[in-house]
Amino acid sequence: MTKLPPPKILIFIIAFVFSVIIVIGGIFWYINNRRVDTNIPPVSQLERSPEVPANWKLLEARPEGYWLYYSPSWIIDSSLEESTELKAFWIGDSASPDGLYIISVIKEPTRGTLEYLDTNFANAFRQQTVQDTLIEEKVGVQGRDAISLEGKITNAETKEVVNANLLLISAKDGKPAYAISAVLRNNSTYEKYLQEVLLMTLSLRFF
Repeated sequence: MTKLPPPKILIFIIAFVFSVIIVIGGIFWYINNRRVDTNIPPVSQLERSPEVPANWKLLEARPEGYWLYYSPSWIIDSSLEESTELKAFWIGDSASPDGLYIISVIKEPTRGTLEYLDTNFANAFRQQTVQDTLIEEKVGVQGRDAISLEGKITNAETKEVVNANLLLISAKDGKPAYAISAVLRNNSTYEKYLQEVLLMTLSLRFF
């Protein structure tokens, strides 16, 4: 099997090679000093969904406006610790990770509408999926309009076909929009890690 680069390198390869898919590069380099509402509950009040295992860890991203729980098997990329635009997780062998989970914050109001997300992000994802693998639907996420897409994508560098998911959540009441993407290798760990990705996303809450 073709080896993937170490996680930190891989994140930026995906940001470059798959820029038309998830537009991470544009999101990461877009800088906006607006802050979300700071009138938020203390950590002790943060909701843990009953489905979330007791040993899962809490990511409390206050400046970004959200929190979620994640499996201890997933490692947060420490190089993005100070970023308020992007958080990334990886799982598996550090030299050849089996998956990535990336949360991008879209703070520019004109880019946060569902129409903009559909036209600029979802369309790019649709165009890159392997034929007959695209599944999509419009969903609601805590009172916000959202688009969920999944399909198989061919890595332009390695030619490996990977499983990709993209959830685009529109902005609301002055709070930012979000692009949540997951890339999982098509191997024996796929189903297990997919369930963890889905549960991580299910645990997402907004301040």
